[in-house]
Amino acid sequence: MNLELNPEIKPSINISLLNILTKTSQEVEEEIKKYYPRWQPIKCPSWFYENVTYQSSDISSVENQIRLELSGNRLKIAMEIISWLDQRGYFIGNINQIAKDYNSTSQEVESIRRFIATNIEPLGTASLNFEEYITIQLNEFYPEELDLVQEVLSLLRSGVKTKRALRALSTLKLTPFESSAPAIEKRLDIVIHYELGEWYISLMDELLFLNAPPRWREFLKYRAGKLRFLIQELIKSQEEFLLGKGPLKPLKLKDMAKTLNLSISSLSRLVSRKLIKTPVGSFSLRELFCRESIDGISTNAIKEAILKVLKTNPEATDEVISKQLQSLGLKISRRTVSKYRSKLR
Repeated sequence: MNLELNPEIKPSINISLLNILTKTSQEVEEEIKKYYPRWQPIKCPSWFYENVTYQSSDISSVENQIRLELSGNRLKIAMEIISWLDQRGYFIGNINQIAKDYNSTSQEVESIRRFIATNIEPLGTASLNFEEYITIQLNEFYPEELDLVQEVLSLLRSGVKTKRALRALSTLKLTPFESSAPAIEKRLDIVIHYELGEWYISLMDELLFLNAPPRWREFLKYRAGKLRFLIQELIKSQEEFLLGKGPLKPLKLKDMAKTLNLSISSLSRLVSRKLIKTPVGSFSLRELFCRESIDGISTNAIKEAILKVLKTNPEATDEVISKQLQSLGLKISRRTVSKYRSKLR
């Protein structure tokens, strides 16, 4: 489905509706029903439903991400921090005791905790409290509005209200592991299909647009237009991965935001919590953005390259693997090989 959309024309609707950028298509549908109880959306095609295992708050997912980012004693400390998370995703352990147990310093343990909170999905995992978690979210979604953090915290602490703070607060989650209960079936937001050399993109927002109430049509048109442009650019960048022919390539939110002529905060909200079905499986949309390793290569590419060497030479040392990959043009250090090889066993 491809509507005639012009995503450069922003909708002339109440600004509060822009807070729904972070919501899934199903949540948008539920939001419309609050205002129009008798409204009946168009029947959702069966391909937009799937039994999915993706859970952004799954502890095992958090641990797997950490294993790719840290090694040695820092990895051990990070795992200890994760063991001290409560059911909300907040850290309830003792920084000083962990430092003592792992022959480290309180400063190092705290830096690792902060790394987890700001770099590992779900965002804010291992936050110390509600205020820190709110601050982390605001810094992620509104990076250009530095004074907004104080406005929202003033609202939380003393009830000093501004419209901007109230709008921002309404877009945030209360805990890192919010809505982490297992889902039997979940509705997808985007479905992409490849056949005979051509990509086909289906957006749930476009289906909602077809018979949405007039007040919502302009907003859905804008959001669907931006989503379609985003998916088209993601396909260009990650086509080999989406066809099962290679790993994810390094791709940063800030680079995509520039391509789409969006602020980083708007793009971050747009990709937040959306699920996409591809020829190689279903993913969180954010998973298609892949950071570079220290050596400047995507983490997925490193793992794929190491696996290929090990298939032909299972006994190869880290040094041998590093040299073999370098001969193929992949400048990966022995230390990086060791780090990722240990995660493949």
